[in-house]
Amino acid sequence: MKEVVACGHTLTAKAAVEALNNGGNAFDAALAACFASTTTEPMLTSLAGAGVGLLHSGHETTCVDFLANFPKKGHTSDVKPIKKIVSFGDETQVFYLGYGSIGVPGNLEGFLHIHKNYCSLELDQLLLPAIKYAKGHRLNKLQAFVNVILEPFCLYTKESREIFAPNEKLLKEGDIIRNLKFANFLELLASDEKAAMKLYLRTLTKQLKTKKTTLSVDDITSYKVKEREPLEITYRRHQLSLTPPPSAGGLLIASGLKHIEPVALKNHNSIEHVDFLAQTMQYCDSERTAAFFKRLLYEKGFWKKFLKKPERLGGTTHISIIDKEGNAAGITSSNGQGTGVMIGDTGIMHNNFAAEPDLMQYKKLYRPGERITTMMCPTIIHKNGKLKAILGSGGSNRIRSAIMQVISNLIDFSMSPQKASNASRVHYEAGVLQLEYGIKKRVMDSLSKKYKVNKWTEKNLFFGGVHIATSNGGGGDKRRGGTVIVMP
Repeated sequence: MKEVVACGHTLTAKAAVEALNNGGNAFDAALAACFASTTTEPMLTSLAGAGVGLLHSGHETTCVDFLANFPKKGHTSDVKPIKKIVSFGDETQVFYLGYGSIGVPGNLEGFLHIHKNYCSLELDQLLLPAIKYAKGHRLNKLQAFVNVILEPFCLYTKESREIFAPNEKLLKEGDIIRNLKFANFLELLASDEKAAMKLYLRTLTKQLKTKKTTLSVDDITSYKVKEREPLEITYRRHQLSLTPPPSAGGLLIASGLKHIEPVALKNHNSIEHVDFLAQTMQYCDSERTAAFFKRLLYEKGFWKKFLKKPERLGGTTHISIIDKEGNAAGITSSNGQGTGVMIGDTGIMHNNFAAEPDLMQYKKLYRPGERITTMMCPTIIHKNGKLKAILGSGGSNRIRSAIMQVISNLIDFSMSPQKASNASRVHYEAGVLQLEYGIKKRVMDSLSKKYKVNKWTEKNLFFGGVHIATSNGGGGDKRRGGTVIVMP
């Protein structure tokens, strides 16, 4: 089996390859890439973000959950997040920043948990690329565009401006971006993990005592990484492992695929095909009620009951890696859109999960100190016991529709991984059918008679970024800097 790396930045991929060349397994490579991505994709993920991993070895697949918790102060805090409208070009979305938006982070704890339990290389080896990149690398076109989209977040505090606008102007493509404070923190983590964690906690404690925020020291010290049984379904003679609750993404993707399965799909992105996808997404969107989220979060075994019912059957980055032994790692991590608030002199930016609109639409359901649901959903595909692919996506609430369409592209239309991840996509939500550039005009015009349609004039990271590793190749989503490296 070939070693394959698929992710959202060339430097992130090189970090994974370096780990594999040093004798590491897929989990080493994924972790090296995750740490690297916190420097190469700084507004998409962070050590103070959160995520989830699907790890496969032999015949076992495990979900490692290091998703964000809702702060224990819950709804009693009078701290209000700051509202900002972000433009993707052909669509806008409301996001929030500032101290009132911070959720309990999980990435640092999750990464260290994976290293302790699944990796073979020493932590200092895995951190070397991230340290190098933090000391300075050239900003590529996509990350420069992300910074423009999220400019208010990049420039929110003096500390964030030091990184993203060191000369009082937002860095542009080709400029050197440096986060020397973060490089120092990573070097300490590499040489003395306990000392680094003490510094991290001490810095957070000082900040939380002096700033008005929903986050508390107890939230940080009581946080636990959890290992869970994956959500398992079959789809057209393929076996799929998806992220289980508290992720809503896995269950909604599974529900959508079960809705598609009885139908023989033809003519990709034709009027009939896109109309059927829209109907499927309408169906999935209608499930996202208060009752659904409450049961998803707090009812044990809910996903199995949900999928057994007859009427049911019908800012983020992702890394996918397969090694020569057949181990596979899919890790999706996020910082939301970031808060613009840095953790003292560590160079680490806080997340804004506690105010992300898609996660907070039923905010009053959350129990203080418990997990915040997510759409993040690393996914593994097997057929006849053989590993076929591992994939996942960034993209906020578009993750569910992006992954569902790419799985269908691979299985129903026999597309190559590269074509499957880059084919034009659609997304239905809140009464609007989003149609990405590349869908034929006659299809858009026809569907405009039935739906409220937004016609995009470009392919855009709004529609997610699905990166795929397969047993002999991969697909990198160009919307989000897709990079694939296949090792001989």
